Amino acid sequence: MSMTKRTSGALVLIAALSCAQVFAQSLTTAPASGGASGAGQEGIKVHGDWTLTVRHPDGTIAAHHEFKNALATHLGGDRILAQLLGGTAVTGQWTVALFTLPANACNSNNAPCQISESASVNAVNSRDLTRTVPTSGPDAGKLVLRGSVRVPNNATISVVQTDLTSCAPSISPAACVSAIGVGFTQRSLTTGVAVAQDQLVEVKVVISFS
Repeated sequence: MSMTKRTSGALVLIAALSCAQVFAQSLTTAPASGGASGAGQEGIKVHGDWTLTVRHPDGTIAAHHEFKNALATHLGGDRILAQLLGGTAVTGQWTVALFTLPANACNSNNAPCQISESASVNAVNSRDLTRTVPTSGPDAGKLVLRGSVRVPNNATISVVQTDLTSCAPSISPAACVSAIGVGFTQRSLTTGVAVAQDQLVEVKVVISFS
């Protein structure tokens, strides 16, 4: 074979390898379909929109706060969501936890102020938490948690969190009441929410997906 043919063959081989490498890189780095930019590249997100209303003992409003939080992946929120969607777990009871400074604002053992659903058998400070999924209005198609807790001592709410219990699929959701909850969403507040002795904290959490 002549030197010219060998050189031409080598150049063709090099070009082919280069094209293959570029194609492989495009498979690993190209964004998923759904638009050239913006939300199409961000994936599925879990949102928690919080409203805290602090009331004086006479019922008048002392303060009103609104803020957001996110899925607590560091607490296992992503894992429990995958289990529920995959059918390897069923939903139990929801709890809203308000962590305070000092930590003993609601409990002598430094546990956070906790609001649970009525069926929960865990030790909590309030059992008036409700969950709904409205079919109309601004919260349509979203999970809405509502509850309240009276704080017996002066404190500052520094962290807010939603917890969710889960059980094996063989247990009905109604019977899943005693499992230990996993942190689902959480937010550390840059500016804490001040609460005076015997004030009532009303909580609304709207959990949605996008």
